[in-house]
Amino acid sequence: MGILTTFIVALFSTSEPKIAEIRHTAEYGGLLQIRIAADNNRPCGSIHMTPESLDYIITCGRYAGKALMPHHDIILNHTGQQLVAHYRSNGKILFKINCSADEYRKISTFLPEPVEDVRMEIGKESPHPPRSHPSDK
Repeated sequence: MGILTTFIVALFSTSEPKIAEIRHTAEYGGLLQIRIAADNNRPCGSIHMTPESLDYIITCGRYAGKALMPHHDIILNHTGQQLVAHYRSNGKILFKINCSADEYRKISTFLPEPVEDVRMEIGKESPHPPRSHPSDK
C-alpha cells in the first residue's frame, strides 16, 4: 500500500487510534515515546515528548496529521477514555487517541507539572531553555 493510499484510508477512518506502547528513555534529557496503532493493531504513528516539545505523526483516524510544537502551545486533556491535544491559542484539536486511565497515569508522570486527572496543562513556562534536537544540525 502506497503512502498516498494510506493517507486516503486514514482520512476516511472513523475510529480513533489507540496507544500500543508507552516507553520512557533518558535520551534528549528525557523522552517519552508513545506508539500509536489502529483498531486492527496496525502501527499508524507515534508521539515523542521531551521536556520542551511534543512531536507527533499520526496516519490513522479523523485527526491524522503531524506537528512539532513547544509544550506551552498545547493543552492535553484526558476525558472519556481519550487523550486529546488542543492548541492553547484557539482550542482547535490536534489529535485524539483512545487512552485508558492507566495509560494516562504513565504519561502524566513524565510531564513536568501533572495536575488533576480530568485536565492537564503542560509547559506553561519551562524553566529550561529550548534545546535543539540532534537531527536539526
